Amino acid sequence: MIEDNFIGTLEESYRTFIQYNGDANVSDGWKLSIQGKTLDDSMYLYNELIGFLMITKCSFKFATKRLINYEFTDEKRKQQSNKLLTIYIPNGVDPKSFAELVYLHIEDYTGGDDVKHPDTYEHYKNAIYYRNDIDEEGNYIKAN
Repeated sequence: MIEDNFIGTLEESYRTFIQYNGDANVSDGWKLSIQGKTLDDSMYLYNELIGFLMITKCSFKFATKRLINYEFTDEKRKQQSNKLLTIYIPNGVDPKSFAELVYLHIEDYTGGDDVKHPDTYEHYKNAIYYRNDIDEEGNYIKAN
């Protein structure tokens, strides 16, 4: 179950992400990334999407203050710090249909405005991007 003090964990964690492993099988490799810049953006996404995420039994991870505020000198790593929420799409679910369901929960979200497009992702809407990180042989494809 989600920690009672999840928001506090985002603020004070020594980790860069807080991960939740849901029950849905996600071996197909599709995932969404929602971009943003601040801890407030991450908290907004949590508040708006946690109910949906729990109902869909998805695995997901939220960026913590440590990642968001880290001073990266490498542009590819900086892109990682803007991925405030990663959602692993359950097998058999169309990525664009799933992205639309997520979008409907955060239509007014502006935290991803002016954030550089992640190199290996396709843009859906707003701050939502998607990609598949598994090739035809089942090997992981690194984001950057």
